[in-house]
Amino acid sequence: MQNSKIISKMKKLMAMAEGNANENEAMTAARQLQVLLAKHNISMSELDTPEEEKEEIESSYESHKCRPWKRVVAMSVAKLYFCDMYFCRLGNGKSNYFFVGTETNRTFAMQIFKLVVNSIEKESRKQSK
Repeated sequence: MQNSKIISKMKKLMAMAEGNANENEAMTAARQLQVLLAKHNISMSELDTPEEEKEEIESSYESHKCRPWKRVVAMSVAKLYFCDMYFCRLGNGKSNYFFVGTETNRTFAMQIFKLVVNSIEKESRKQSK
């Protein structure tokens, strides 16, 4: 319900920005629209997409050796990319890190998580020599 109010407000701001309002009002509406789009992780194309065609929230996971610092990285990356993160320990000393969100957000979160973890591990090996 709250989301539909936000979408409605965004559509009104978009109409003001594109409408026959004076230049100052149009610029203000456009700025407010951009702030709301960023805050709520919504793209301009989603404002025109009917509700039944919206992207579904699913999960993907990545397996890594179980280290507490990796959970912190995973949680931070998930938050940054509008996802939730869960993990479960496996019996073989590894953990599965689950990213839950839209496909685009989940994909970016997983890629950034892998990149950060690999970079930290590479730098750690380099510094320990």
